[in-house]
Amino acid sequence: MDDLPESSDTERAAAATEQRLRLILSQLPAIMWTVDRDLRFTSSLGAGLAALGLQENQLIGVSVMDYFQTQDPEFFPIQQHRRALQGESVEFDFQWGKRLYQVRLEPLRGAGDSVDGVLGLAVDVTEIQRLQDQVEQATRMESIGRLAGGIAHDFNNMLAAISGFAELALIQLSEEHPARANLEHILQAVERASQLVHQLLAFARRRVIAPQAMSVNEHLQQLTPFLQRILGEDVELQCFLDNQTGNVRADPVQVEQVLMNLASNARQAMPNGGKLIIETQNVILDSGYVEQHWGVQPGEYVLISLTDTGVGIAPEHLPHIFEPFYSVRMGGGGTGLGLATVHGIVNQARGHIWVYSELGKGTTFKIYLPRITDAAE
Repeated sequence: MDDLPESSDTERAAAATEQRLRLILSQLPAIMWTVDRDLRFTSSLGAGLAALGLQENQLIGVSVMDYFQTQDPEFFPIQQHRRALQGESVEFDFQWGKRLYQVRLEPLRGAGDSVDGVLGLAVDVTEIQRLQDQVEQATRMESIGRLAGGIAHDFNNMLAAISGFAELALIQLSEEHPARANLEHILQAVERASQLVHQLLAFARRRVIAPQAMSVNEHLQQLTPFLQRILGEDVELQCFLDNQTGNVRADPVQVEQVLMNLASNARQAMPNGGKLIIETQNVILDSGYVEQHWGVQPGEYVLISLTDTGVGIAPEHLPHIFEPFYSVRMGGGGTGLGLATVHGIVNQARGHIWVYSELGKGTTFKIYLPRITDAAE
């Protein structure tokens, strides 16, 4: 009888420990589960269940094959569970729903060191992977920019020589000389090539610019007729400009180039007509946004949003659309240097550009430029 109080204290301590463990598991942003030798769930815990639309222990009694809705014994997760049943420790990455998980499976050993099941732990690394992808993309774009800038400068020197010698030749020829027409065609080609160099330099952020305090709304209002001409009669242009939208410090000519390039891109994405919506407003990018978008500084910004109802961009192409001469065609037209130039100009203005697209539904480009309190010049 004297042992009863001690036994009760031990049971209470064990229950308290179990309660704390369950509390930790219920808040852990991961998923922990166990299955028996028949690959039927015997438990499922963790806050990560909510992302899959599941509740704690909802899967008890359900087989792994039934959960994944497959009867294929070679299905990858089932193969890995069978390896763990053979006594192996298994690690792998797996796309589960719309999330990416790092998974570890361990043999669940019972009496006599026999393997009675599998213990699994899946940690959601979706956001970490997305940030890694953003860092890799930014690094790649920076490298491409340096290469483009170097090529553009060398190419510009060659164009200057070609132009100079062609003009000297024109001076030496009479007005009636048959070679004059050919030399004039050379100078026209040099001019077109020079425009290409300017675009490359804009992408590489090496052009001489003239930033000034400017009102985005005022420039958009002045630019609207030109944008409508770019879009054509079968594309409706709607502008919703917030009167409270602040000013930014940028080169007005470059901002207009960004807007015209994006309008042209939208037009190509809507070969059968559609709608382009342009909006402006003040926004604050907080630490939560910055954590999800590598390289962005928190603070007050002016947002310029352009949304079309075009064909959209496939997910596999989105990370590459700002690269020069990317070969994928968007809406039937080549991107060339248009989007690469847009990316370079926005970055040179210490801004940030973000794109979202769905196939068959359209594309949204959001441009964030730092907001200033100076009056527009």
